[in-house]
Amino acid sequence: MQHDQNSTSGTTRRFVLLTVLLLGILSSPSALAERHFTQVISFGDSISDVGTYRVGLIRRLGGGRFTTNPGPVWVERVAAELGTQVTPFRVGYAGQSIVLNGTGYAEGGARVTQLPGVNCNPNSAGVCTAELGRPVSQQIDDFVAYNGRFEKHQLVFVQAGGNDLLWHLALVGGGLESVSVAATAIQQAAIDLAAQVERIQAYGDATVVVLNLPDAALTPFAQAQGAEIQALIGGLVQLFNGSLAASLSGNSAIQLDAYGNLHQVVANPTAFGVKNLTIPACDLNKVTALTEGNVVDAWALMCTSDTLVEPEAAYTYLFADDVHPSTLGHEITARFVLQSLHKLGVL
Repeated sequence: MQHDQNSTSGTTRRFVLLTVLLLGILSSPSALAERHFTQVISFGDSISDVGTYRVGLIRRLGGGRFTTNPGPVWVERVAAELGTQVTPFRVGYAGQSIVLNGTGYAEGGARVTQLPGVNCNPNSAGVCTAELGRPVSQQIDDFVAYNGRFEKHQLVFVQAGGNDLLWHLALVGGGLESVSVAATAIQQAAIDLAAQVERIQAYGDATVVVLNLPDAALTPFAQAQGAEIQALIGGLVQLFNGSLAASLSGNSAIQLDAYGNLHQVVANPTAFGVKNLTIPACDLNKVTALTEGNVVDAWALMCTSDTLVEPEAAYTYLFADDVHPSTLGHEITARFVLQSLHKLGVL
């Protein structure tokens, strides 16, 4: 792929400036002195996936994260601010994978405890032909198998449930499940996620941070479904978040309101540097052409600077595809997480 060097360097400078503006609050000596975490661990789905599928064609085309590649996802930005990094625990695709033993366990397509994951596309033998989508419960199994326990110097992030919502929404849309059955399943997914948080705590004394679901009703995907489905999505997100909060009541895990943060961004986008809330930064037609039709449903996975709707879209649009955040979107989430933890005295 060919890129204009001056354009690239200009984009880099603008991104550095944006980062300084967003994260400047944490650059004071007192904030630096308070940091004591030397490792960041992440469990979840595509929102936190740091490169599980950056292999084969996806890697060759410059993709690998569910965003406007090569931009980092939010947990990578948080780790970088703390002086460390998050790399994939596992990389692979289509049922094949190898363990690299990084601290990024989150996998695109992952549900909380259930298989298959979204976009797994299992064959007749039940083997995924696309994303692995190992659930959060198995991600934690992997950590315990390779590490034994969690330690005080580890900051552990957990965010999942969005794929459970998409899974059951598809069943409802296909007439295979009623709304009431879907709601019960999504509520159970939230209860199960709280149980996974308790599993992490049972294996050690790391600091655990749980992010609730951003409001998927605000995504381009939901907006394209019509008012009735959009309202259903919003209601199911609130059901999940309410059940998660209730299940974690009294738990020592730190709960952060990603739902409320997204609503703040949408209410005042210019304050966050957002110029477009409704159009994906990555052009699906360009991705289709680049991959010769080999496009996964979440096309942000193969989104690169060559497939943007305009050169600066990664830093001005909120969404990469119809559900995943752009580089700017992840930077906003990182700022929210860091500032929240700073105010709570965790950092």
